[in-house]
Amino acid sequence: MKAILVIPDTATRRRCKVSNVFALTWRPDHPGSHYDLGLMFWPGGEILNGAGFRALRSLFEAAIETDEPDMVCAVLGVPQGEPGIVRSGGS
Repeated sequence: MKAILVIPDTATRRRCKVSNVFALTWRPDHPGSHYDLGLMFWPGGEILNGAGFRALRSLFEAAIETDEPDMVCAVLGVPQGEPGIVRSGGS
């Protein structure tokens, strides 16, 4: 599964000096996983969960572009069709 977190160019992003694209890593066999779905990680190795994604979406208008939106929703523990989790254009 490919997934990137995209933060659009907004005044908030510029003021906070946040990068605009982050490659996320899915680890399907991580022992901390619930329901054997795996975990999603930031480039630095920290876990991204549904609450964290929702905070980023609220603050920075962030979105996750992925080839498997339903799986990303399941891994993050949010409902399918969660706003901001979208199919990437290349899929």
